[in-house]
Amino acid sequence: MKAFKARRVLFSWCAAAALLASPAHAQLDDLFRAPGNMPQATQEAADLEHRLTKPSRLSPPPQQASKQASRVTPPSTLAAEKSREDKVVIYTTPTCPHCIRALKHMKNRKIAYVQKDVQHDQANRAEFKQIGGRGVPHILMGDTVMVGFSPQSFDQKYGAWRGEAGTVR
Repeated sequence: MKAFKARRVLFSWCAAAALLASPAHAQLDDLFRAPGNMPQATQEAADLEHRLTKPSRLSPPPQQASKQASRVTPPSTLAAEKSREDKVVIYTTPTCPHCIRALKHMKNRKIAYVQKDVQHDQANRAEFKQIGGRGVPHILMGDTVMVGFSPQSFDQKYGAWRGEAGTVR
């Protein structure tokens, strides 16, 4: 009985190898590679790959990137940087529970802050992406960046930023 199964498996392997090496396989391959003849899933995968590999409208071509880097900083950005120096800036979304906790914590401690909603305000979202923001809450205290929120970590970083090391209000 084992010899019969072994022969059947061997025959299956040989038949598959013969089919793959045959001109029929080449015709099937050509049929599927023709632009209009791809199966739906294969066509969707090819379209997705094309969209992911083509240059984005958002990213400038390499020769323009250096021109943008040498531009003068616009006044609105200078004002934002100036306000950032003396206030805490927090980038949030309305439904983020950690953002809500952070805002409540700062309000209870009477900490001056500027809240920037990145979900509904395009200018705030663009600024958030420009500074490399990925997750909220994204808290800036001068040059100190804090992503996420825990009261202890915030108090420690805020105290260090204000020169009040270890002070909890």
